[in-house]
Amino acid sequence: VGFDQILTHVAGIASISAEARYGRFGVYGDFLYMSLSAGVYGDGLVKKANLTLDQYLADGEVYYRILEGPRGSLDLRAGGRYLNLFNRLELSAADTKINQAAAAFVAAANQDLRGLLERLLRGELDPRNPPLPVPPLGAEVKLRLLQRIREARQDPVTAQRKIARILKARLNGAVSLTEDWTDPYFGFAGRYNLNKAFYLTGKADVGGFGVGSDITVQAYGALGCHVTRSIYSELGFRYLYEDYDSNGFLYKVSTYGPQITAGIIF
Repeated sequence: VGFDQILTHVAGIASISAEARYGRFGVYGDFLYMSLSAGVYGDGLVKKANLTLDQYLADGEVYYRILEGPRGSLDLRAGGRYLNLFNRLELSAADTKINQAAAAFVAAANQDLRGLLERLLRGELDPRNPPLPVPPLGAEVKLRLLQRIREARQDPVTAQRKIARILKARLNGAVSLTEDWTDPYFGFAGRYNLNKAFYLTGKADVGGFGVGSDITVQAYGALGCHVTRSIYSELGFRYLYEDYDSNGFLYKVSTYGPQITAGIIF
């Protein structure tokens, strides 16, 4: 998910972090919430599909400062990353086309039902290039529709009325899916002081190892400035990659973009 996609589809975003250090040992925590939404419009049985992706990410880690001097420092870090994804697909049917579609399902042969459903939906439930990295929730809708349509066809007298009712109910509703997992990780963080006011900072970690995801990678680099002794600001770039696969749910996504940080030192 690039920065342009985030800006185009963002519905809400928030981030907060905290750090405490005693001697060479320290703890760090970070929380990120991001909500993205997009609409897909069509001219088939579904006139609009709303996609929603809510992501909650929480990092917690401990670190040890292995190098420290007047020009900077280097930390060895280890921790855990929790990721929660909520995906929702909300459908609005083209009601004027329902009765015609129901009649077509009644007249079709059993072996042609799946192909007919695909043609009538015109790819609106599973676009080839979705605007957001959401799982194929539309596939579940299609499977249920096909099953209910086949059941309704058992009685030719009431089949068309039942199929029309099924289409209206299933294509004017929503389906959702929530997945979450936790990854261990380890990495490094460093800082280099350019002068009294400006500095360079960065961190990188890798984890997962099959515990939660197959692999997770995060990197951050920034130019920082001490506005006062207790207030600082950073302009940087953040990258996060997740490769997670569980029970048919595949999430292989890179999220990246610029990040502006303002902080207070207590």
